[in-house]
Amino acid sequence: DNPDPAEQRVLGRRPRRGQERGRTGRPALLDGCRGGDAFTFNNVEQSQHVAHVLPVRLRSRPGAEDFLKHMAQFYEVVVFSDQLATYVDPIAERLDPAHVAVQARLYREATQYKNGHYLRDFTKLNREIGKVIYVTARPKNAIQQENCVVINPYRIRDEGGGEGGNRRVDTTLLDLMPFLESIVRLNVQDVREVLESYKKEQESTGKSIPDIFRERQVRFQQSQRRRNSGKSGFSRGYESFRSAKSTK
Repeated sequence: DNPDPAEQRVLGRRPRRGQERGRTGRPALLDGCRGGDAFTFNNVEQSQHVAHVLPVRLRSRPGAEDFLKHMAQFYEVVVFSDQLATYVDPIAERLDPAHVAVQARLYREATQYKNGHYLRDFTKLNREIGKVIYVTARPKNAIQQENCVVINPYRIRDEGGGEGGNRRVDTTLLDLMPFLESIVRLNVQDVREVLESYKKEQESTGKSIPDIFRERQVRFQQSQRRRNSGKSGFSRGYESFRSAKSTK
């Protein structure tokens, strides 16, 4: 194994910019920035092995730009890739050309190389580990998998193209936004507890996090109407996170 190149911390102090709007201690939202997460190439298999050539035909995942812009209002958005800067930077520029969403980029040198894999260690981020969420299609590349929100890989060919011009449009990132936004609005102190609850239900039902989130919201609202209770919006949302535990 190679020595850990990130001996201390790979992120500096939180930026103090006008777009922060007075927020302090915002959670960190990490994106892998590799084929299958937020973008894809026409030739996916070959592109994953190229670190120095940017293919001419690059296509972002549907909703990727809107996802980054919206999440930047609630999170410190960081691109954390196991690729070189020559590979990542053109993609990040494409997704965030105005530099208003992504606040930092971390490259291969910020990872740990072990057993043939470049692994991300979130304890090196200089951020509270309970406030870190990693959105990825490859959770095995993270040491702390309890911080991962796993999404399906995106490939252009998966959208298909049926008769009459009907196509399946990937809405993975857009569907995920209400769940991620609620974590911040409800001031969840440790995202790992929430993610664990959702992962357990995913394993038992096979449903996605957005689907589970919507169903929990509906169940709790129905329960509240039956009780004719006047709980605050904070309680309503927080209980939707916990409802699965209470029904076990």
